[in-house]
Amino acid sequence: MDFIPARAGDHPLIYQILNSIFHGPSASEFQALLDDPFYEPGDRLLIKRNDRILSHVHVTKREVNFGSLQVPIAGFMGLTTLPEQRGKGLATALLAGAESKSVEDGAVLGILRTPKPEFFEKRGWTICRNQVFTIGSPRDILSHLQATAPPTNTLATQACSPLN
Repeated sequence: MDFIPARAGDHPLIYQILNSIFHGPSASEFQALLDDPFYEPGDRLLIKRNDRILSHVHVTKREVNFGSLQVPIAGFMGLTTLPEQRGKGLATALLAGAESKSVEDGAVLGILRTPKPEFFEKRGWTICRNQVFTIGSPRDILSHLQATAPPTNTLATQACSPLN
């Protein structure tokens, strides 16, 4: 299947397909996505028949920081296919195209959130589940770190960077 980059004129139809399948975003949330300073209409990839959108994905380009390292990533949002078009490989083809385009654009990591992780797992994605954050008081965390820290007079401690 061939995909095409979206154009600004596709936005009303994109909004319509997202609302019909995901029951969102709201009009103001969709407009906020369009107003993002990094957004370009071509960041959305489509499979169309005539003027009808059959499948859609929005790929965002960002950088994340891991310490002093900046890593270019691609976010995949709103991957969907019209219900009557499912099972024909449209979403699979669109995802493969979006992945290739992201790699060409320099991304080394792709991320997404989905209620159907098995779709992506079958296509080589790794599922990261479970705990994503822990609530703890700074006092408890610092006291634990202090209690388990090695003695301050070792060479290893001098080579380590401070916590932040």
